Amino acid sequence: MSGLTSIFDIGKLSLLASQRALQVVSQNLANANTPGYSRQEVILEQTAPTGVNGFQTGTGVTIAQVRRLVNGFLENQITVSQQDLGRLQAQADSYVRLGGIFPDSNDQGISKQLTEFFNAFRNVAGNPQGQTERTVLLAQATALTAQFNQTAADLVQVRKDLNTQVSQTITEVNTLAAQVAMLNGKVAAAETSGQAANDLRDQRGQLLNELARRIEIHTFEDPTGQVQVFVGRGSTLVERIGTVALAGVPSADNSGFLNVTYQGADITSLIGNGALSGLLATRDGAIPDIQNRLNVLTASLVNAVNQAHAAGFALDGTTGNNFFG
Repeated sequence: MSGLTSIFDIGKLSLLASQRALQVVSQNLANANTPGYSRQEVILEQTAPTGVNGFQTGTGVTIAQVRRLVNGFLENQITVSQQDLGRLQAQADSYVRLGGIFPDSNDQGISKQLTEFFNAFRNVAGNPQGQTERTVLLAQATALTAQFNQTAADLVQVRKDLNTQVSQTITEVNTLAAQVAMLNGKVAAAETSGQAANDLRDQRGQLLNELARRIEIHTFEDPTGQVQVFVGRGSTLVERIGTVALAGVPSADNSGFLNVTYQGADITSLIGNGALSGLLATRDGAIPDIQNRLNVLTASLVNAVNQAHAAGFALDGTTGNNFFG
């Protein structure tokens, strides 16, 4: 009977292993389009043989593990691409809004107002005594001044809005870091008890990609399966189940806009990728550059028009008068 029982036991183990393998296949099919899901495979191994009458006899098959099919190199490349995507998307969104401030390609904005202003000046030059021409010129000068002022105000507002996004992104980074730390604990607890933490690792991988989309990160997995996350130049954001929160601190040297700090240290200049980098680059680089160019254009226009106007004569015969006060 013992031989017959052994045969049934081997068959039972085989059926159980095949059933589990089919469950894994079904899980793979069900999640074929699930973002972040990693395909799994069953690794089978024979059970320990038993000795009968001096011979080794097999006792069946069992599941050694259910393994995630992942490529570490590709996972790292995906993380880097998420950082690039976050930075470029943040900059693209900002540039779309900046483009709305300068709608010159649609025959609007400063370019159109300049054209109408100079056309009005030509009309006055053609008929210096004409009251209508002079009235139109003054109206165009007022419209041009209003356009310059509105453009300057819009640039200031966009910069303020980007600063708000910087604050929001810092909060999101801290939230995601806390979630990664929580999953670190769950992964370690599961794997220490001998369970496969495949789904937990997938969830953590998704969170790391979301984190990378917001800020440049570097990761390291320790022997317990927990991931450490670093930002800047080696500043630890996540260490096992603990985190160190980033903060946004107003800068007196930058019009009160937020700097990114880590335990009180300013790491703004060390953030080289992710959405946070794109926001900072636009807020503190692109927009101030546009503001400087706008100021130079305004000053040059005022100076050139005043010089030309001062060389002429008013209706009362006076000269040396500025057009723009």
